[in-house]
Amino acid sequence: MYKWNPKIAKVGKITRKLLINKIAQKKLINDEFTIFSNDCFAGQVYHIMGKQFKSPTVNCFIRPIDFVKFLENVDWYLNQELIEVESSLPYPVAKLGNIHVY
Repeated sequence: MYKWNPKIAKVGKITRKLLINKIAQKKLINDEFTIFSNDCFAGQVYHIMGKQFKSPTVNCFIRPIDFVKFLENVDWYLNQELIEVESSLPYPVAKLGNIHVY
């Protein structure tokens, strides 16, 4: 009778994930891409695909309402200076034009 072993299950899960990632990498047609995301999604995709991080928003969080503003005028926002602001949060907060970047 088979006895459940959580260590083997974890190795199996990791192996499946690596295999799925390799399959996704091989199916990738356009390997030069930029992802605009208001959270960690872009970094995770770049990591899974084994690609250089080309997102201007990588490792940042932008509130949804501010992210919509950002997307409506990307060129303007990317030319603004990122200015750190005082915050009681345990991570840096900056102002980019009229939006906050966390």
